Amino acid sequence: MKSIPPFSADVAHAREVAKLMLAGVMTPRHGCARIAEVSTAIGSPRELALFELLNHEQYGHERISITLESVTPEVINACKKLVAYS
Repeated sequence: MKSIPPFSADVAHAREVAKLMLAGVMTPRHGCARIAEVSTAIGSPRELALFELLNHEQYGHERISITLESVTPEVINACKKLVAYS
């Protein structure tokens, strides 16, 4: 079983985290937060910036029907695109 790698501020690390989410090793909630952290650390590159938005949307928007559960499919789709982008 794959283990979660230590934090590294680069796109390659973000892709590894995306692969872990797609494999079910890391939850979309935690993985999205990790990739958003990477994105912020390296200046929000185009291929990662969506994760910052999705991470923000996971909490505090329930009154307008945006929840962790409703964002999860978008996180998974973003992971698929990020992995395919490599």
